[in-house]
Amino acid sequence: MNNKEFEIYFQKIKKYSESEEGKQCIAEFSKKYDINISHVEKLHKNYSNVLVEKIINHYNSFKYQQRYVYSEPSYSLYYLLFEHATLYGSELPKSDYTKFNLRSEFIGGVYIFDGYLFVLHVGQGSFVTIIKV
Repeated sequence: MNNKEFEIYFQKIKKYSESEEGKQCIAEFSKKYDINISHVEKLHKNYSNVLVEKIINHYNSFKYQQRYVYSEPSYSLYYLLFEHATLYGSELPKSDYTKFNLRSEFIGGVYIFDGYLFVLHVGQGSFVTIIKV
């Protein structure tokens, strides 16, 4: 994208954000973001390795997997833990990916917090993995 194309897109976005529909969309996003941050802060107050292990064991359980035989299972708590790690952990440098056998082509971010790696994988879909280190 050249500068002229970028400027055209920027002006379209600016015009939309100043419209009533754009303002409403931004307000809804902001509300959802604030709710997500409040969940992360609540998680931080109660965070422990025991909690992380419980979540991992729950998602890996046969009972949980059987509930999703015909559909994609939800791993929303993994995303919450990943968001927590982005705020309270530290980002793992790409040069260290090989230490943990991570391929960087489809990784959206890796954060380390309290003995765990929280890895966001992106591609045609996205998912989070949690690795104990």
